[in-house]
Amino acid sequence: MTTSLADFSSAFEKLDSTGKNWLTFQQRFEIAVRQKKVWGHFDGTLTVPTPAAATAPTQAEQAAIDAWQEKEDLARYLLTQKLPDITFTKHRRKGTAAAIWAAIVQEFSQKSMILRA
Repeated sequence: MTTSLADFSSAFEKLDSTGKNWLTFQQRFEIAVRQKKVWGHFDGTLTVPTPAAATAPTQAEQAAIDAWQEKEDLARYLLTQKLPDITFTKHRRKGTAAAIWAAIVQEFSQKSMILRA
């Protein structure tokens, strides 16, 4: 059974900008991106491959870099599908999916604690 990006988009609600659905969102998002085989781009375990010679990567090194970038692009795309515009705009320049996700986790974990208090 294959799943499409449409399945991802309809699988669960977007993150609420107030953070009221953060705990559920965080769990469902992780499950969904694991299924798409890009969780390593969010937790930082999959980093861009570094060629031995920075200015002249071998064909194999370039293929590895290109494959990583393709998955990174997918990870960032999936994230943008589930964020409120204000949150995306706030964090989009952080760089990698891992850096953006870390900032979102920090922000919404704090919001969630405030809401529970």
